[in-house]
Amino acid sequence: MIFSKLLKVEKPGIDDDFFELGGNSLLTIRLCNEVHAAFHSHLRVADVFRFPNIEGLSNLLQEDEIDRNFSMSFQSSGDGNPIFCMPGLWRNSLVFKKLAEHLNVDRPIVGLELPMPVDGVEPLKTNIEFANHLIREIKKIQPTGPYTLCGYSLGGFLAYETARQLHLRGDSIEHTFVIDTFFLHPPPNFQFSDSRLKWIMKMVKKNGWDYLKYFFRSLVTLHLLRRLGFLQGENHDWIREEDKFTEGTPRLDCPELDYDPESKPIELNLHLFVSRENNYTRLGHDLVNRWNTLTTDPITVSMIPCDYHLRIMDDEHLALIASEMRGSLSKNNNA
Repeated sequence: MIFSKLLKVEKPGIDDDFFELGGNSLLTIRLCNEVHAAFHSHLRVADVFRFPNIEGLSNLLQEDEIDRNFSMSFQSSGDGNPIFCMPGLWRNSLVFKKLAEHLNVDRPIVGLELPMPVDGVEPLKTNIEFANHLIREIKKIQPTGPYTLCGYSLGGFLAYETARQLHLRGDSIEHTFVIDTFFLHPPPNFQFSDSRLKWIMKMVKKNGWDYLKYFFRSLVTLHLLRRLGFLQGENHDWIREEDKFTEGTPRLDCPELDYDPESKPIELNLHLFVSRENNYTRLGHDLVNRWNTLTTDPITVSMIPCDYHLRIMDDEHLALIASEMRGSLSKNNNA
């Protein structure tokens, strides 16, 4: 039995709650993959949140997959409009589950999900198709705006594109939170805003010892270790072990993942969170700042004291991210 294997429980009852038995985000993904391998049916992460026991999931698997939702509740109570969390490269938004526990806001918090490939073919091909899929799920829960969206990494681009498509439909956007989402490649004829030496001096003057620690730890020490071959073939504690979270889950395969919108900027209340990795390096800083070209409004930028992009959603940083988000939501409500 799959529940027994994953949860190390000898005889779980048919109505025992998966999460109360010890299920977590990682085990949820593994459960979905195990069900697909055993029954050739795509169980969504959202399905496990809605029906977290054997009986509920068994009944669900007998239904048509088309009728199922692609949304899950991280916090169901609240009088305000929901916060919608965008999926990322691995199709789900489970990375926001712990952030929801820190937010402490009077709003429902909803995670969204993207469909799996069908016979190896992606059902959604473009960023606009991704956004339209997400809008359909959003409007099932909140038919009219204003909307609040949140995305991490690739999910930040999906949050922006979803906001843009809502804007084009005449819907209003209350807030868009983008967490460490950066453009993968420079635009044509890209030039750094400063020379390397001028950039270092500017960072030292502005950030002092914090920048120097980052510089020697990340830009010097790690680079030297990589050149000497010490970081090859083995996971290290500063690198998130993605395979543990994504085993058996196909990442998105879409030619437009390297998002580079050519549309005109829109009115958008955008709050951008950046790691040291994208705030203290010339390329990261200049590419992150391209967000200024996508909105007609000034953006809010919060730096999170985290050296690496893949670690910014770790437990130690969630309280600060949540506090900054609450501050933005409060300002918007008081405006």
